[in-house]
Amino acid sequence: LLGHAAPLAHDLRNSGLVAKDAPLRELVTDGLAALAGQAELPMPAEWAGNGHAFDVVMHVSHGLLVIEFELRHASEGDIAHFAVRAHRAMEKLRRPRADINELLQLATQELRALTGFDRVMAYRFRHDHSGEVVGEAHADFLDPYLGRRYPASDIPAQARALYLANTLRLIADVQAPTVPLLQGGGEPPLDLSASILRSVSPIHIEYLGNMGVGASMSISIVIHNTLWGLIACHHMAPRQVPYSVRMACDVIAQILGASIQAVLSRRLAERQLEMAALRTRIMENVLHSDDEFAALCTHTKALAASLRADAVVVSEQSKLCVEGDMPEATARTLLDWLHATQA
Repeated sequence: LLGHAAPLAHDLRNSGLVAKDAPLRELVTDGLAALAGQAELPMPAEWAGNGHAFDVVMHVSHGLLVIEFELRHASEGDIAHFAVRAHRAMEKLRRPRADINELLQLATQELRALTGFDRVMAYRFRHDHSGEVVGEAHADFLDPYLGRRYPASDIPAQARALYLANTLRLIADVQAPTVPLLQGGGEPPLDLSASILRSVSPIHIEYLGNMGVGASMSISIVIHNTLWGLIACHHMAPRQVPYSVRMACDVIAQILGASIQAVLSRRLAERQLEMAALRTRIMENVLHSDDEFAALCTHTKALAASLRADAVVVSEQSKLCVEGDMPEATARTLLDWLHATQA
């Protein structure tokens, strides 16, 4: 954790380990330059030290440079294999599809094949922030969750904000002990929202433990800067997914979001054309008819279909026309209520 121009930054950059390791010294120097606004933040890089390989990831948090070293367990061959599978998954999800749930189902299958999780679910959030599992790929020994709905309280507002700010989160071992953060006295609390190694809420850990989950990974589906959905991955034992594979999963989720947005935009355009054509037909019929009420009643079925309505009511003085699943008495009660509220 480095602050620009702080003695700690100078000490670390010139410490025995960094001074003797040119790649690490370059990473630290580039990170400090980015913190000072003199360069872009370095891309994640691999660093080898003491016989181990690490993924080095940097981000800036409230004027501080945070450098994280994640131990890499996968070999170069494994990473290359993951890259090929990820590329294939991206190509499949780019293909135009008319059904969103079919697209989400494909995404769960591809992500499970890529990451090896026991269960991968696709949540679609409703207008009230509750969620429904609309796609799932799981191991044979697990019961399916497809079709289950979850209340909005399962993901509170604070968590939803984090899912937008940090679109991928891995918990490699639900039972792993937390590691305390050591800070100097008088320093404000460090914001680790963007950290890849930070622990999560103990309430969420308890929630996963109650489900028998040993590892978890979540990937946000963001459309128009809104949390539209979520890919949730569960494993019954600890599971470490390499950083590069997680970033590929994040890109897959972005492609998925773009494909979903394309389907939604196409549906909206089709519906607007449909409504415009219906409006034109209704106006022409009413203008050329001697009985406007009767002319309107001939279009009630089309109106119900276009508006996705269960029923349509047309009223003129004492005359009433009802299309759909609504008793005439209920329609008259509704009209009386409308007249009373407008009086």
